[in-house]
Order: sequence, then C-alpha cells, then structure tokens
Amino acid sequence: MIICFYPGGGGSRYYNSINNKEYSSPNRSYHSSLKILGNQSKFRYLDDSTIYDYNDDTTILTHCLNFEKIKYHFPKKTKFAVLDTEFKSSIRRQWCLEGKILYKKEEKKYAKLDIYNTIKEKSWPTVDNENELKNLPKDMLEALDNGIIGDNYYSGTSFDNINSAFSSICYHRNYYNIYPPTILSSPGVDVIDCRKNNSNFTEFSKVIISELDRYTSETFDFAWDTFDSLGESAPVLSMWEDFLNQKL
Repeated sequence: MIICFYPGGGGSRYYNSINNKEYSSPNRSYHSSLKILGNQSKFRYLDDSTIYDYNDDTTILTHCLNFEKIKYHFPKKTKFAVLDTEFKSSIRRQWCLEGKILYKKEEKKYAKLDIYNTIKEKSWPTVDNENELKNLPKDMLEALDNGIIGDNYYSGTSFDNINSAFSSICYHRNYYNIYPPTILSSPGVDVIDCRKNNSNFTEFSKVIISELDRYTSETFDFAWDTFDSLGESAPVLSMWEDFLNQKL
C-alpha cells in the first residue's frame, strides 16, 4: 500500500490506525516514532527519476499526491490510500510542529548587544554587557526580540519564524503546482475524507480535523497571504517589519 498525505496531514497516524496502534494523542508528530521501511525521507517528496521495486507488502508513506508520478516511481503498487485534508491547514500544522527548524533559513546573525545598540532610541539606557539586557523594560525587550537592523538585515526569533514559514510555503506551493494532487480524483484509490464538510465522520477523521484545528499562527498566515499576493519573490521580511510596526 501507498499512503499519500499532505505534510502535517496525519499519514503516520493513519498507518497506526490501520495497524491497531495508538494514533490519537494530541500535540505531537508520529513521524519520528514510525520505524518502518516505507517511512524514509527519500519517499516523502518524489522529485527525481528513481524507480522503486516494492510490491504491496511494503507500506510507503509519501507527501506526493500526483497519481501519475506515484505510479511511475512504484510500478508494482496496486493499493493506494490518500488523506483528503485541507491543504493550508496541513502545511501550517507541519510548520508549527517541525517546520520552524526544518525550513529555517540561515541569515546573518548579530550579538544581542549589537542589536540593542543599533535599534535603541535616545531615551533608552546605555547597556555595557549582555547580562544587563534582561533588566530592560518589557517594551524594549520586545523591540530587541523583533531585532530589526537597518534596511537589509533582520535578526531575532520573530524574523526567523516568518522566514521559515515563507520558505515552507514557497516550497510546498511550488511542489504541488508542479505535481498536482490528481490522486484525490483517481479511480481505485481509497480516499479518507478528513474535511470539516464531511457528514460521515469516522473516529480517525475526527482526530485529524481536531489536530488541524489545534494549530493557529499569525506568522504563518501572514506568510501565506504574502505568497498569495506577491508570490515567492515577495519582500516578506520588510513586509513583516511593517506589520509589526503597525501593531506597536
């Protein structure tokens, strides 16, 4: 069998469910704990020309939902299951669980004291070493965490997160544009409906819908809307800076 699912869509949970294993614990990823042959990174995004000689005895987990490409890579496979989840919610859940590190882009880094001295206003106190930074008022600490440096450089958790969210969104939007999810409408495929408008909920679909609803992120949603508006060339960091400044 091949289990197809969007990242964050619960493929490892589905594998556990059909094998009578625990699958419903909230706020966790089952990916790293699934020790089977078919749970390998090379199967997740099928983007090369490798042909695999596996029959239906081996269960494969993949994020590829393009039926033609799956059949190309696994010509001996005849059993297919696909989790039909909402795309944005799935990608957001994966990013919230794993993607902040997985899709983090390395940017030029600055010492916190250098950041403070760059952004500080005239009324702010002089700080001689980083240990003194923790004693600053809350508004100054928030500005320090935002880490806006000049016109071209950004540092701090807030900018690391918007960067990684946008990186994840660009990758997945482009991947599924190249390889559209044709398996959802292909014959002979077991479609597991995990959408909110499904009137015939199973216990498994209820778990997945609940998990997808659990993860919200202003950062991710901003990055998603930015991609919708301007595509992957959008100046997302400067736009995020403007957004943060409007909230002050």
